Amino acid sequence: MSLFRLLANLLVVGLSALVALAHADQITLSNGDRLTGSVIRKSGNTLTLRTAYAGELHLRWSAVASVVTDQPVNVLLDDGTTIRLRLSAAAGAGTETPALVRIRYINPTPEESGVGYRTLGHANLALSRTRGNSTNDLYHAEAEWVLRAKIHRLTVGGEGNYGRDGGAATTLNWRGHARYDHFVKPKEFVYGRGSLEHDRFKDIRLRSIVGGGYGYQVFEDDNTSLSLRGGLDYVDVRHVEANREGYAALGWGVDFRHRMSRLPLELFHTQDGTYGLGSKRDTVVQTRTGLRLPIDDRLSATAQVNVDWESKPAPGRKKTDTTLLMGLGYAFQ
Repeated sequence: MSLFRLLANLLVVGLSALVALAHADQITLSNGDRLTGSVIRKSGNTLTLRTAYAGELHLRWSAVASVVTDQPVNVLLDDGTTIRLRLSAAAGAGTETPALVRIRYINPTPEESGVGYRTLGHANLALSRTRGNSTNDLYHAEAEWVLRAKIHRLTVGGEGNYGRDGGAATTLNWRGHARYDHFVKPKEFVYGRGSLEHDRFKDIRLRSIVGGGYGYQVFEDDNTSLSLRGGLDYVDVRHVEANREGYAALGWGVDFRHRMSRLPLELFHTQDGTYGLGSKRDTVVQTRTGLRLPIDDRLSATAQVNVDWESKPAPGRKKTDTTLLMGLGYAFQ
């Protein structure tokens, strides 16, 4: 390669880098570090920056000192005002760019801005087959769908398990649930819920629960979501063998999801419980805890532990059912 061609190539590379830098957004952190890329969005305490050198970075908004964008972005302020502008390092009184503490969202999603809604959900499938000295099969399916608007959230889901050992059924149960959340404040909501459950081997022909109460959304962004809720329920249980029973109960729930920043893993935990009031002091708790390992944008490997516990099971039944599941999950929007 001639010296002239080498210099020409270096000039092209240098000019390309300068052009890329000139058209990049710039984030300055509180410790003085500077990052360049494209600002995707800000939600909660997370700013998402897409870079050519490290993919998408999720930065703590509390650690950001300034944001400079090359192109206009949509900004939703703490008073509900939406503006479109180029953010600059000069922010505060007397400037067009608002102070960072006033920015609630950057490029808000439809449900965050209040002009639309978003749907998301997942479906999981797990199965095991054993052949040889023993012959058994276990099939598990679970799905959940969520519609989220600014002040509304509708959640519908269900799961089922079927198992055989030597050709005889050993597991046969299913559960469906639905819940509506109405946000009276950005983090506070009232809810109504209902569920139906069947478990032949726990002597439950049909357990139905209806109720409602108050909830608090502790976190809700692309990386972390945590909500807590509690209220009053009415439980009606029709047994296969025992007598039918109905009673009022305290109900509670936990929904947690966290996408780890350093590892491609998502943690999740859900819990639903009831505690009987009056003479029926029966406690029922159902938890689902596990990991999702993304394979691509939609498909993931899943590992989870399901634990169902009853303080007063039907005669001859055990208090705790524990199931370890390994399978595949699919995310949809």
